[in-house]
Amino acid sequence: MERAAVLLGERTDDIVATMSREMGATLPWCGFNVHVAKGMLVEAAAQAYAAVGKVIPSDLPGLTALGVRQPVGVVVGIAPWNAPLILGVRSIVWPLVWGNTVVLKSSEQTPLTQAAIVQVLHDPTWRRPPPRPASVPS
Repeated sequence: MERAAVLLGERTDDIVATMSREMGATLPWCGFNVHVAKGMLVEAAAQAYAAVGKVIPSDLPGLTALGVRQPVGVVVGIAPWNAPLILGVRSIVWPLVWGNTVVLKSSEQTPLTQAAIVQVLHDPTWRRPPPRPASVPS
């Protein structure tokens, strides 16, 4: 995920131009999308190494609850057009980090912008591939 954040940063100008062209948004809004998406990828990378279990407070005396992260299988992320990078990354990054396979259903209005998310995750410069695949159905 950290490498994906770096790649997103390196491709900022191209992604901003594509996003602006697809959705008719201002360049500052598109740049903000890239900035926030990079932050999400960095945070997701940190969460990948977080503790796997967490004690959850119980309102019943003498009872303890424990939350455990475990993959559930295939997760579908549906991302709208109005903040395509932020909402696209948010819809797939957490399920990926927690071990799931993710399918991103991108918006018909911003398919190239949302394809950039998958491209940074599958870039051939990765030292090793992501733990689970992500894809955008055609």
